[in-house]
Amino acid sequence: MYRFLFFAMGLLGSTLAAQAHELRIEISRQPPIILVTASYGGQEPLLYAPVDIFSPDSTDVEFQNGRTDARGRFAFLPDRSGEWRIIVDDELGHHQEISVVVEEVMLHPADGGSSAVAEASTATVPLLWRWLTGISLILGLTGILFWLKAHRFRTDR
Repeated sequence: MYRFLFFAMGLLGSTLAAQAHELRIEISRQPPIILVTASYGGQEPLLYAPVDIFSPDSTDVEFQNGRTDARGRFAFLPDRSGEWRIIVDDELGHHQEISVVVEEVMLHPADGGSSAVAEASTATVPLLWRWLTGISLILGLTGILFWLKAHRFRTDR
């Protein structure tokens, strides 16, 4: 039983290390510019990583490509409304894709879109929910193991 608890604690500790290297993309809309910020776990910036931007009209040819800067940022200026696809790859096995909907108001902020507020969105599940899911999974598995052990004890008698 203690082996399982040590295993569960080790598993929980290893998920913390894995989350530190999770690729996370944040999008900030600052009309008419879209700012992409890529980082590991929301803390360590993804330096000089390749970024591909696909327009709503084309899924094969990039509208723009480049690399993030020293702070993990990449900016682009969309030329039409629709759903834009952004792909960030750190070339080490981490790959993240996110879609951003650009509205017509954002393309022309001087024409009445100046009231558009800069907003940020993330492509990942909040850390609290991941923690709660992990703890629930561990507790659920522990409960199942205790039930199986008690059930075996009753059938052996």
